[in-house]
Amino acid sequence: MDFNVLEILQSGPDDWNQWRKSHPSSLVELIGADLRNADLCYIELEAADLSFANFSDANLSFANFSNANLRLASLKDAQLISTNFIGADLSGADLKGANLTKTNISESTKMDPKWRLVYQIVNRGGQESNMSGADLAGANLIDANLSQANLSNSSLIGANLCGANLIDANLSGALLIGADLTGTDLTNADLTNAKLRNATITKATKIDMQWLRA
Repeated sequence: MDFNVLEILQSGPDDWNQWRKSHPSSLVELIGADLRNADLCYIELEAADLSFANFSDANLSFANFSNANLRLASLKDAQLISTNFIGADLSGADLKGANLTKTNISESTKMDPKWRLVYQIVNRGGQESNMSGADLAGANLIDANLSQANLSNSSLIGANLCGANLIDANLSGALLIGADLTGTDLTNADLTNAKLRNATITKATKIDMQWLRA
């Protein structure tokens, strides 16, 4: 890894994007770079090798990662609003808690099926969908529309469901351990045999009390 290049990147989008314009043919190889908590909005990292890089809690909104290598990178809790991942390789990347709102992902984007499903729910909704047995553990599903969805026996361990619409959803046998249900609407949802241990339930959560006594 070229630490001089990393230092320019860490200085922020303005300096970095200017450097990229001055060095358009330079290969950017920042394998395993530590960019936790970095503010890299609008950063230009097209075709960069960022495999194993750590972008946990970073703000990458509107950044360009088209055709970049992000294999096994950590994007945990990262802001990825309108981020461009077209043609990027996100195989094995950790997207737990990442905000995928309006993220640009195409068929050419390589990513684990779990996170592609999360992306689809966040941006297209999951209402009336059959996701029985789905692995959505750790997913950021804030304000997601999952009304009448079949989520029976699914894993939502540690998922963020704040403000989500789960009206009439089938959550029988679902694992909601440690999930954040603040403001979640579970009106008429079926929670038979669902596991709610350590889930965050507040006065704003709409849920039949019978499920809390189970």
